[in-house]
Amino acid sequence: MWRTYRSFVALAVFAILKLPVASAADLPEAIARCADVADNLERLACYDRQNPPRHATATPKSADADFGATEELLRKQAGREPAAPRTPDRIIARVTKVSERPGGDTLIELDNGQVWQQTQRRIGSIAEPGDEVTVSKGTLGSYFLIGKTRLSTRVKRVR
Repeated sequence: MWRTYRSFVALAVFAILKLPVASAADLPEAIARCADVADNLERLACYDRQNPPRHATATPKSADADFGATEELLRKQAGREPAAPRTPDRIIARVTKVSERPGGDTLIELDNGQVWQQTQRRIGSIAEPGDEVTVSKGTLGSYFLIGKTRLSTRVKRVR
């Protein structure tokens, strides 16, 4: 056992010593000059000029903009494919309007432009205009709207 351990350590040390070591001489001249710039922002700009970023430079949108939206809704809204899921677990917003549909469904409009439909029947209103509410993810793709009284109801996003 001890012999195996020593052999393993010796092999690891040998492998580490054989790794190539990069030096300043290996860097292109223009990049090496960037290291001499004292100001952090200027140094970063210098490196970026030598090796431009490869990612898109579009303005990032808010992480909660796609919260609760199905793939079908995203395609319908913008005519685009949905991005990789990176939505938060919950959002907090103010209610701007609460309306009843003819079938008895309640629609809740939020100040961020989202519209949620109540899918669970409740006696009484869970939120009024001006209330701050939380919409959080449930299990199996469900969502819950939690009002100021801490009561919750199951909802789905319609817009």
